[in-house]
Amino acid sequence: MLAVTIQICECSEGDILAADVFSKAGVKLVACDTMLNFFILQKMRQFDIEDVDVYNHQFSTDVSQAQYKQLESGYRETAVLVKNIINELATGKKLNWDKVMEASEIICQYINDNNDNIIKCLNNIKITDEYTYLHSVNVAFYSMLIAKWMGLSESEIKKAVQAGFLHDIGKARVPLDVLNKKSPLTKEEFNLIKKHPIYGYYILDDSNFVDIDIKRAVLLHHERVNRSGYPFNISAENIGMLTRIVSVADVYDAMTSDRVYKRKATPFAAFEMFMTEGYTNFDTFVTSEFVNHMSAYLTGSTVLLSSGETGKIVYVPPQDLLSPVICSNGDYFGLREKGLQISDLL
Repeated sequence: MLAVTIQICECSEGDILAADVFSKAGVKLVACDTMLNFFILQKMRQFDIEDVDVYNHQFSTDVSQAQYKQLESGYRETAVLVKNIINELATGKKLNWDKVMEASEIICQYINDNNDNIIKCLNNIKITDEYTYLHSVNVAFYSMLIAKWMGLSESEIKKAVQAGFLHDIGKARVPLDVLNKKSPLTKEEFNLIKKHPIYGYYILDDSNFVDIDIKRAVLLHHERVNRSGYPFNISAENIGMLTRIVSVADVYDAMTSDRVYKRKATPFAAFEMFMTEGYTNFDTFVTSEFVNHMSAYLTGSTVLLSSGETGKIVYVPPQDLLSPVICSNGDYFGLREKGLQISDLL
């Protein structure tokens, strides 16, 4: 989408920022990609912001909805492909690289698409018993978004998509009764699952078409920069950037998806993990780019609060991402000042 600079007085609710907005003192007030609303417009006026960059919307609401439906259709088509790929591998067949490329190309056609549509689609399609397949698609999309937000080249973004799509391919070699077990895993079962990165590497190594960086991302996506990961506990300098991207995408989707044995966490709970104990586990640049950009897309979301009330997120302060401003029953407040938490996104 094209960006234009307009005066604050010309802004409308629903406009989307094309650049971060800073106060005259250099403090970030509103993050890029945030959808403007009455509260944010008032806040910018209070700080004497005169003009902002917004995306020049060239399409009607009907066209935007049509684009979303096309994206959703492509998402479901990709999920079917990954299901077929994994089922073929589970029966002893070799990796069908043509299907991998077909799935990757479906995802890559959305590289320049509306990020809001992508994130909305990832949030909307959550089917617990299809988690294994949808997770691969989700991680491919999240890896694509992270690579875009980091400013990587289109060729690197496409590699991130393939690495995300293939990161769990080794689970095709793990027995289904272990993979889908609802009760706690035994030590032996957990150790078996922990071998899936190695299985995945050998599946890909049997193909002459796979880039070495993608193979390494599949092999090392559970490694951590503080050497707390598996299967090798390797040091940070041996974990490439592609691996670091896929690791963040993998964990975020795992945390925010319902599983057979656990309920999903909210995006803000995932952000808090990345900003606290996750700070030493993951690449700080990758996580900060991801959290700062993802949080902007939550403005406008309807939420269930720990008090049992519902509300709408009207502002996510860049300096305090974990305390969004909520509007509930006509009252505006930050989560911290009320001592509340977001229990769910509705």
